[in-house]
This record gives sequence, C-alpha cells and structure tokens, in this order.
Amino acid sequence: MISSAQISVYPLRQAHLGPAVETVRAALERHGLVPRPGPMSTYVVGEHAAILAALADAFGQAAAVGDIVLTMTLSNACPLPAADDQAASDRTEVAPELACPLREATNSRQPEGALSDPCGPPPAQTSFD
Repeated sequence: MISSAQISVYPLRQAHLGPAVETVRAALERHGLVPRPGPMSTYVVGEHAAILAALADAFGQAAAVGDIVLTMTLSNACPLPAADDQAASDRTEVAPELACPLREATNSRQPEGALSDPCGPPPAQTSFD
C-alpha cells in the first residue's frame, strides 16, 4: 500500500542536531525512499512497509548517537498531491494513479470555485546545508 509519512526528529541533550537528523535521512534513503525535507519535518512517500522499516532502522541508529524523540504521521489517504495542483507541479510530476483518492470525491461535492483540498501539497523543500 502506498502511504506518506511526515517525520520529525528531536535530538535531546546533544551538542549538535545535525548527526541525528542526518542519520534519519540516510536510513530513509537506504530503504529506497526519497526524503523531502521541510522546515519542521521530512516528508516521504512509498510502500508503508518500507516506511516503517526505514523508521525502525532510523530510530535505532539515531538513538545510538544520543537521546531523541521521533514523531511520525502516517497516511494512506493522501500519498501525493494531484498532478494538477499547481504548487505540487512546480516541485514534482505525479503519476495520476498516485494522486490523492480523496480529492476527486471531495471536489465533486464542492461548489464551483471552492478552495477545499483534503490532500494539500507536501511541505516545501528546504535545504539544511
């Protein structure tokens, strides 16, 4: 099942935040996921089993560096924004079969011109360099 996850890692009592954050990013990539960092969290899309395996790996490795808190929101309802979403189109092309399944049903019930979107775009990309 394709799912999306929003992940945040909070290193506690550590002199530097970067090593724990980098450990989590690297674990996501090792499991074939493409992390999309944002200002407060990282967004990934993939098979839910890969996401959960990556996070188990990530937590274990980041916890070995020091105390951390890792939070995740997992969804199978909105894995990716629809390709016709202009903000999302500026960042990525999305295959129609991976578009948000709730958008079609919700938009068909909205009055013309309504701006409601149950599966808004993922966080904007941010560099931590």
